[in-house]
Amino acid sequence: MLSLLFFYFALGFSFSFAGLPMQLRLINVYGATPAVLTTLWGFVSIPWFFKPLYGVLSDSCPIGGYHRRPYISAGLCVASFVWLLMTLEFEVINTVQTMACVVVQSFFFCIADVCADGLMVANVKKEKEEEAGKLQTKVWTTRALGGIIATYTGTRFNEAFGTKAVYAASSILPLVAAGVIWLTPEKPAVAAEVLPIKQRFKTTMTGVWDTIKNARYLVVFCFVFAATPSFSSALFVFLTKKMKY
Repeated sequence: MLSLLFFYFALGFSFSFAGLPMQLRLINVYGATPAVLTTLWGFVSIPWFFKPLYGVLSDSCPIGGYHRRPYISAGLCVASFVWLLMTLEFEVINTVQTMACVVVQSFFFCIADVCADGLMVANVKKEKEEEAGKLQTKVWTTRALGGIIATYTGTRFNEAFGTKAVYAASSILPLVAAGVIWLTPEKPAVAAEVLPIKQRFKTTMTGVWDTIKNARYLVVFCFVFAATPSFSSALFVFLTKKMKY
């Protein structure tokens, strides 16, 4: 199961390693305002709103006889390619193009994350009662650890080698994880169990709607909480441009 934990470490690392250097470049080189940064991260979060659809796709359309690993590997490879593209076009890429690249990365990272969650759930079902929850704890701990390490090393790497090198380095770990994930056991797809995508979509959306109805107050709270304006982008710009941190 180390291969699955490595994936989550790589995911947490990839989300954070280039985050701060990218924001600094957008502010210092392109003069991005807090509104621009907030808009950027808003667009980045859009692919994650449609996670159930990616699950429907992987459940209904196995690749090479498997539901999860091919999608994870392909998603990570595309995300890695986008980092390389941003490196090659580093001198000419603008704010809008940077935003587009990050959104594409977010989309494919999300697909990989959804399918990895499927692998995790399949393995959680095999746990003994006294070990229930251990794998999930390890997964979230590993992902958080990757993010913490990336936040520190990303800024140091940026100071030493520059943002272009950060983009190039960011492409390495997803590519490695794309190969390592194939070491994770997965049950091959059974043709008789693969529902048509239309039927799978209907079943999934019905389940999502039932969940929303049963937890409507929690859903409203989460929506209000998420819709509350954040001051983080404004504070970041203030600290970097005004306070010179």
